[in-house]
Amino acid sequence: MKCMAILLTCLMVSCAGPTLVRVEYGYGEPVYAADYLNTNGGSGQPIDLHYGSVKLGKTMWESEVEEPTEAPAGVDLFIGGFAAMPIAHESNNLYGFVVTPRFRYPVKAGVDYFVAPDLGLAWGDWNEQGGEFNFLVGGQTGFLIEMSANTSISLSTGLFHISNAGVVKNNPGYNADLFMVGFEVKFGEDDE
Repeated sequence: MKCMAILLTCLMVSCAGPTLVRVEYGYGEPVYAADYLNTNGGSGQPIDLHYGSVKLGKTMWESEVEEPTEAPAGVDLFIGGFAAMPIAHESNNLYGFVVTPRFRYPVKAGVDYFVAPDLGLAWGDWNEQGGEFNFLVGGQTGFLIEMSANTSISLSTGLFHISNAGVVKNNPGYNADLFMVGFEVKFGEDDE
């Protein structure tokens, strides 16, 4: 897995286009009653969580959009690490590696709407998952707001799902709705 992360990082750094560094924080609450996992003798307490990620990205494609603004629509690809930390619960933290393509479209000058699905691998001792190895599927949708030529913030909502995909017999899965904020810095903007 480390070799894959190193290979993807080298590939992205060598691609043309600006390099993006993104930091995100999210707060999540369980989606379903089943996500109020039975722990501590079956107390069924909800597991809210803090979610954080640091991602390295590249703009893979951009095209000018004439209406409603002359800003570019584009596709960015991010790779990075994440941590999910349960709040007031005895489970340990969950850590992982995630790949995120982001599709963005300008809605007005300096504001892009985006959709960003996540796919990743996670590890950590969440007893409810039946094993230390899990998969992450999720994503977010929201707005990317330009603060300057090289910095942006984002506000988004998303879904966080982990499951061991049946690798271990006990596979209840976990789902959380997330509210997220992000900060992004762009380096090496191409000269036009």
